[in-house]
Amino acid sequence: MAIITRRTPVSTIAAALAACVLFSTAACGGNAAAASGQIDKPQDGGTTTIEVGVCPGPYGDMVKEVIAPLLKDDGYELITKEFNDYVQPDKALAAGSIDANLMQHGNYLAKFSADNNLDLVSLGQVPTLGLGVYSNKYDSIDEIADGASIGIANDASNLARSLGVLEQQKLITLDGDVDATKASTDDIASNPKNLTVKPLDAAQLARSLDTVDVVLVPGNYAWAAGLKAQDALAFEQQGDGVINVFAVSGANKDSDFAVKVQQLLVSDEFKDAIAASEFKDFGKPTAWKEGAMAASITLDDVSVTFHEAGHTIEAVKHASLEVEQGEIFGIVGFSGAGKSTLVRTINLLERPTSGRVLIDGRDITGLRGGPLRDLRKSIGFVFQGFNLIGNATVGKNIEFALRAGGVPKARRRGRTQELLELVGLSGKMDSYPSSLSGGQKQRVSIARALANNPRILLCDEATSALDLETTEGILALLKRINTELGVTIVFITHQLEVAQRIFDRVAVMENGVIIEQGKTFDVFAEPHHETTQALVERFLGVAVPERLVPELPVGRLVELRYKGDHAFDPLISAVSSRHGVAINVLHGNVEYFGTQPIGTLVVLVAAIREGQRGAQDVEDALDELRGTVFGFKELTDAAVEQALDSPYGGGPRTAAQTKKTVQQEVLV
Repeated sequence: MAIITRRTPVSTIAAALAACVLFSTAACGGNAAAASGQIDKPQDGGTTTIEVGVCPGPYGDMVKEVIAPLLKDDGYELITKEFNDYVQPDKALAAGSIDANLMQHGNYLAKFSADNNLDLVSLGQVPTLGLGVYSNKYDSIDEIADGASIGIANDASNLARSLGVLEQQKLITLDGDVDATKASTDDIASNPKNLTVKPLDAAQLARSLDTVDVVLVPGNYAWAAGLKAQDALAFEQQGDGVINVFAVSGANKDSDFAVKVQQLLVSDEFKDAIAASEFKDFGKPTAWKEGAMAASITLDDVSVTFHEAGHTIEAVKHASLEVEQGEIFGIVGFSGAGKSTLVRTINLLERPTSGRVLIDGRDITGLRGGPLRDLRKSIGFVFQGFNLIGNATVGKNIEFALRAGGVPKARRRGRTQELLELVGLSGKMDSYPSSLSGGQKQRVSIARALANNPRILLCDEATSALDLETTEGILALLKRINTELGVTIVFITHQLEVAQRIFDRVAVMENGVIIEQGKTFDVFAEPHHETTQALVERFLGVAVPERLVPELPVGRLVELRYKGDHAFDPLISAVSSRHGVAINVLHGNVEYFGTQPIGTLVVLVAAIREGQRGAQDVEDALDELRGTVFGFKELTDAAVEQALDSPYGGGPRTAAQTKKTVQQEVLV
């Protein structure tokens, strides 16, 4: 495998900073920002080689013939490594011995990752050769005669899928209470043509075409046997979760490479390349299907006013924002800021008092009756409190949404099972909400919100009632839904951890007003409004424990904030060396917003020389720090300095020094 330069994980940075507490830069080297643990972006016309794990079948060819050429101009050279099973490619990806893989559908990736505690992430779906119906005897499904023999795979997963295809083609009916993913031949409730169903080894199915009337062959085996997609009598109706995905490790999910792949998989360039290739008849990704395109949202000068008990409450005041197709847009603010009211105007659960709401440029503000109900089918809603029906099973909770959406009864159970597989709850169809954990309840809520294939998903504090670990799982699921299904997501929260993890862009609200908005990194790297500054300070701020203050050496206590690539500059050691001062690192932190870091350090700057020369050395060092970093705050407490009887170790304080402002902040 070719060399891919990686940076040190953030945890390593934190450990290094912790080791630096109260030690001078001479001991630590002063470089507080080593690296990020992500695949590096090619530099200066160079090339980064990416090794992609595949299994026997069409997807290795798809990587070499379609995906690799389209990424070459971005500086990425893709090579493949073939595995003979579906376990090793994921283990190799998690271990870092390969950089990506393309060999499994989304549900398998999610389940395998959860079962094995692996952090693997889908970057999006690719055209997938599904399970097909082939015959040398018949030219169409309708021609299949009474008593015909039907060959299907004998492994549990493909056997259940094959029976599902036979039911889709109305050749058999399965027991209505059976879990569709676990169906066996014993679950066939009716067989009007008296078909003889023969379970065979999957690898032998294509070879049995001369001895069996009809065979149902999984895609990889059909490809290996040379069967052509255009010769199939029918294909499995692929659900969202059984379309193959391009996967990377969680450490690389926000890398430049991952971003490029995500963009490629939904691009017209990729669609055109597939259309001109041998993969043109494969089943299309969900985001490619007609009507599946994510929606854009425009709120134009929206205000919402309530009148209660003689009082007028302006919940939202002249709010304007635009949400782009397919992005995850966040609305952040403290409780009572008007976030929930604003997001409910998007599906008109709250009708604006003034202003307009537009979906894909169409003004929907005045919709009522049938047109409004049709609109709401395309907008899913995930609530903070789950809002599940307690005396109905998980399956019935989801089927309720399907019934409201006009889905025929015969299709509801299959769609429900498909949704439960998507959210990782395939075995919970007949469970009741009371038996579920908070995270599982929220997954059911998400499945219900996706029931009618919405183009927009609204999430109202969807993680605030969950613990940290459960929140991580829900955010990963929402990111997968956004990536694989192409759904636009609007998520409101007061948790900056959520914004950090998944938001592309963000708006900050206070007292019903949008006070800042833009790219997530830009808004939180340089907050302008005091409310945004307070939110960021809660998240990024670091403090020196009070018990440590009396033990500090004499010096000036300073908080420095870095952003972007400057977070990795060896500034501390350079300033220390240049000005002959000691800079002790007391505390530090690096947080990533997408691929971009924001670093915070608390340092003590102390003179080495005595007297006024030492004092001037410190001032010169502080001036350079102030002019280099984007955030500079002096934290020196006057009481501490008085107790130490000297600001720099060069003599007692003057009266003028005593009056010096305790805290000063400069944003460069």
